[in-house]
Amino acid sequence: MSYIMPEIVSILKTLLLLFLVLVVVSSSVCSQPSDLAFETIPVEGGMQTYVKCIIQDKIGYLWFGTWSGLSRYDGYSFVSYRYDIDDTSSIAENLIYSLYEDKAGVLWVGTGVGLEKFDRTTSTFTHYVSNPLGTGEDVSNTVTAICEDRYGVLWVGTSWGLFQFDKAAGTFTALRYDTTDPGSIFHNRVNAI
Repeated sequence: MSYIMPEIVSILKTLLLLFLVLVVVSSSVCSQPSDLAFETIPVEGGMQTYVKCIIQDKIGYLWFGTWSGLSRYDGYSFVSYRYDIDDTSSIAENLIYSLYEDKAGVLWVGTGVGLEKFDRTTSTFTHYVSNPLGTGEDVSNTVTAICEDRYGVLWVGTSWGLFQFDKAAGTFTALRYDTTDPGSIFHNRVNAI
């Protein structure tokens, strides 16, 4: 019994030392600074008041999806992209639900009437709809989430299912809830991917 006690005492001393080191180190390490600085951007500068989604692209621009169109902020001023009935290359709708920049740097915009691909060179949009026969009221065209997987496949979440989007062909493949298939997605409303 006297031989086991020194080993236990040694283990306890080591654990106590380790605990004290962790307490000292953890108190000096912070996950983020406690004095975060925020900058207020006035709405008079061109920004819309209701922002639905925000991303920062690889260049550094901030993109804001709003109820009144798409806005880009470069740190100094805003550029707005809004639906124009006389311009087929404008964004298809002003209500923006989701934004995503893919690995190639292409900006994808989810609207209430489909998926938009933004061409930065010409400042124009290419329109894609998962249900081309649907009307503007068709919830399968309301793009609520966009994500790209490690293979470069674009996944589009809508109010009526998950879609795999083929960028080259510009076509959608639907994945919807099926009561007869236990391997189908759980629900058709996809708000995040």
